[in-house]
Amino acid sequence: PPEGVAPDGGAGNPKGHYHELDALPDWGGIWFVEGGASRREAPVVPKLKGEYLERYEAWRAQVAANNGVMPRTRSNCSPPGMPRIMRLGQYPYEFLFTPGRVTINQEAWMQTRTIWTDGRAHKEDPDPTFMGDSIGRWEGDTLVVDTIGISDKLDLDTGMPHSDQFRLTERIYLSPDDPHVLINEMRMEDPEALEEPFEVTVR
Repeated sequence: PPEGVAPDGGAGNPKGHYHELDALPDWGGIWFVEGGASRREAPVVPKLKGEYLERYEAWRAQVAANNGVMPRTRSNCSPPGMPRIMRLGQYPYEFLFTPGRVTINQEAWMQTRTIWTDGRAHKEDPDPTFMGDSIGRWEGDTLVVDTIGISDKLDLDTGMPHSDQFRLTERIYLSPDDPHVLINEMRMEDPEALEEPFEVTVR
C-alpha cells in the first residue's frame, strides 16, 4: 500500500470497498475525442518563452525547410504520452472505476493510465514517465486530477517542448446538458516554459 495507508484495509485503503463505486457517476462505454472545445473556434496555442520558444521556432523552421514534413525526434512507434494522448481524436478511450483508482485504457499505442484516488500523495521525486504520476480526487461528480512527473522529452503540443516543472490539472465530468458528452478541462502550467497557464477543453 502507499505510504500512510494501512495494509489491512484501514482508513484510506479502498481494498474491498466496491460498494463506494455506486456513488460515482456512470462513465461506462467507449469515448472518442470530438476535437477540442469547438471545431468553429480558433485553436488555442500555448505561449512559450525563453529557450523553449527558441526550440519551437527552430523546429518550425526545420519543418518549413523540409516542405512541411515534421522531423522525427523519437521513434514513430513511440506513444505521444501526456498530455497529448488525452487529446487524440482518432482513438477510443475507456474509463474503469475500481476502489482507489481510475484506469484509462487507450487504444492508441495500447496505453494504460492510472489515476490514484486512494488518498496517497505524489511521490517526492517521481521518475519521469510517459504518463506521469496522477493523483485524483472526487469533487461531487467531477474527477479532479493532478499530474506531475511527465517526461520533458515529450511535447506539450506538436513540436512544443516543456520542462521537468510541467504540471497538468484536469477536471473531468459529464456535461450537464448531454450525458453522452464527457468534458475534460485541462490546465497546463510550467514556470520554465510557459508565459502563462495553457488551458484547453476536450470533449
